[in-house]
Amino acid sequence: MDRFKEIYETSESFLVNLLEKRRERVEKYYIKEQRALRYHFQKEILSLIEGKEENLKNMVIACLNSSIVTNDNAYQISLYNEDIYVDPFSPCIYYVPEFLFVDIQKDIMEIKEFLHKHFIRLMDYEIEEVRRKYMKKVYFSGKEFFIKLLPENNCQGINVWFGEYMNSVELIGGL
Repeated sequence: MDRFKEIYETSESFLVNLLEKRRERVEKYYIKEQRALRYHFQKEILSLIEGKEENLKNMVIACLNSSIVTNDNAYQISLYNEDIYVDPFSPCIYYVPEFLFVDIQKDIMEIKEFLHKHFIRLMDYEIEEVRRKYMKKVYFSGKEFFIKLLPENNCQGINVWFGEYMNSVELIGGL
């Protein structure tokens, strides 16, 4: 068996369990701080929309592979008239929802410990690949919280999409 495949298969259930524990912690924090979190997020997106063209139709909240590599925990939030990702000059911001990434380094340490228990002579790049796989899952788990952070009414007629930058997206709500 290919070593990477073995590492991925061995770590998959561990990563799923770790992600579920993270989701539960984030959910508790969200419940406690939801007013402030919603206010801050909505303020950010409304300032992005303010003064822009009248015919905005789409907003995309995109996971960035570069953020996974650099550990900056940012999502790109962009506005588009019609076709998503076609306009090279679309207004955007980079939004870091800190609450999604609280204690992420503890998770990474748990992943390293798990891998070292199950594999000998682990190389740094092997650990990094598993870390990136986990972080991608963390980024995509943010979708459920972005849905909760959006305003409850769709008075501006803007569709909100979530997905991976320059890849497929799914409709999660409206503004």
